[in-house]
Order: sequence, then C-alpha cells, then structure tokens
Amino acid sequence: MTPQRPDNSSDSPSGSPNPESPGPDSSSGLGPAKPQSSSTRPQRKRPNSGRPHPARTNNPRASQGRASQGKASQGRARRKHETGPDDPSLETEFGVPFAGEILPPDQWAKTALKRLPETGAIDFVELFGRDAPRVLDIGCGNGRFLLSSAGRRPEMDHVGIDPLPMVIRYATRRANMRGLANCRLAVCDGARFLRQYCAAGSFHEIHVYHPQPFPERAQQHQRLFQHDFLWQLYQALSPAGLLVVQTDNAAYWNYLQAVLPAITRWQVQDGPWPEDPQGRSRREIMARHKGLTLYRGWGVKLPELDAEEFARRAAQLPQPDFNAAHNRNPNGWARS
Repeated sequence: MTPQRPDNSSDSPSGSPNPESPGPDSSSGLGPAKPQSSSTRPQRKRPNSGRPHPARTNNPRASQGRASQGKASQGRARRKHETGPDDPSLETEFGVPFAGEILPPDQWAKTALKRLPETGAIDFVELFGRDAPRVLDIGCGNGRFLLSSAGRRPEMDHVGIDPLPMVIRYATRRANMRGLANCRLAVCDGARFLRQYCAAGSFHEIHVYHPQPFPERAQQHQRLFQHDFLWQLYQALSPAGLLVVQTDNAAYWNYLQAVLPAITRWQVQDGPWPEDPQGRSRREIMARHKGLTLYRGWGVKLPELDAEEFARRAAQLPQPDFNAAHNRNPNGWARS
C-alpha cells in the first residue's frame, strides 16, 4: 500500500480564528465574541494521518498490508537461520552449513532453467554442453543436497526440480553464487517432469527426499509414489541407475518398502548418508530436532523390465492409500 500524506485541510491550525465565528466587525453588532467556558469550548482535533486504524477498518487492502508485514517478519526470522554471521562466504541453516563457498560475483554461474520445452524431452547434452552422467533431485527444496553433490562431483551434471517457485529461487541463487555450472534448477513437479521432459535412460541417479505424505484422505491421490510414477522412475533411470529415497513418515516408509522392490534391488540405509552426515535436506535437519525417526533406502534399477511385466507386478502392489498421520514433533521443538 502506498502511504498517504496527512490530510489536515478540514482542521484549523492551532491558535487560528474560526472563520465561521463572528468577529469584532461582524454584522451582528454584538461585538467581540465572549470567551467560552471550558465546558462549552470545542476540543482540539488530533491531526488525521489519512489512514484508518488497523483495528477499526474492514478495508481488505489494509488487511493484506498487515498480512504482508507479518510474512515479511517471518521471512526475516527464517533468513536468520540461513546466514553465516562470522564468514560471509559461508551459509548455515539451523547451525548446519551449506556445502561450498560463495564466490566473487565474476565467478558466479547461471543455473536457472526458466523455460521447459512446449513439447518433447529436454536435450540435456545441449543444456549442459556435454554428455555426462546426470543426477535428478525431485523436490529439491532450497538445494542443500544439490549443492553438496554438484560441488563434490563436478564430473556429473545435476538437475533439481520443485513445484514451489520460492524454494527454487533460493536454490538457484545458492548454486549461482557457488559457480556450479554443472547444475540446473526448474519449477516443476516430479511426475510431470518425468512424464513430459525426460527421455528413457536420462538419469544415472534419481533422489527423492521427504516426499509430501498428504495425510488428509482427500489428498491421497496427490502422493508422489503412485504406480504410474514408479514406471516413470524406472524408465528415466539409465541401466543400473540408482534410486535414493528418504522420509520421516513411518506409514509412507512401509509403503515404499512394499513397492520399490518391484523396480529396484532395494536396500535399507542404516544411519546418515556418509557424504552428508549432518543432513541432505532442510526437512531432515528439522526432523532431527523434532525427534522424528528417519528412514533411508536406495536401490539399483532392475534389468529388462518391460511395460507388460511392470503392469503384472503393479497389480499386486498396495495402493498409496495408507494413513499417514503421525506425531510430527515428539520433542516439541520450536525454531528460536
């Protein structure tokens, strides 16, 4: 809202005569007006700022302004957890540093994939300017895993996608400032990205950290790991490709344990990932603070599974209609 300038045109300046009061030369012939007693003397008005008091208005714009101020303060509080106060070249989140150092601006990269093809698959060789093994992070969030993996493995190209534009902006900026030319980020959901933009065998690795469990019954159809998504994963992986999954929802984990062996040689990962012992995502760091159990696993793509055989296996798999409700914060942790 654009601030309005105070409008005092209806109020006389303090100490000036009232133009509507009869003065000494008034035609009434009554002479100077007699002083008024304190009981009848008009009270001086307070200057009007031109803006209604927030608590006394039904103006929707005023409500939106207050909401924006609230969101801004929340954003400042959130950014407080994502700064490195002692070293401007480092970033932390809840005390856990992001991988890589922030480089001078002349060494920044351009990692935003702003436009996806209207039709057909993405040509990743043209996109990166080379033919290298590729890693896909579905639901990459603010980019924590991508920054670590792309910086640690420059010989591999990395793609991060998330349906939320805000987190992609965070991830893109972080990747840019670290000069990660082997990284691209786009706003897109996982199922659509695999279905529309990925040719068979596009990725050497696909990572999915903390897929949204959608605990409400009416939202169960939005869960990522539907049966058709399993087939899309299988097709997008290269021969002997690797699928990595992590969640803090026990019911979702039980479902994944039942369905992922249909397309991979599935293994449970005991303990944190060795390359990222402090966490691969913002959600994982928060889950640790909250006292949630973390479930991790990985699997190598099964060989020679065609659509007919997958359909036969899928008919025997459970549906993703499990009850995902759980205690989300056993420790009662709150961000300070």
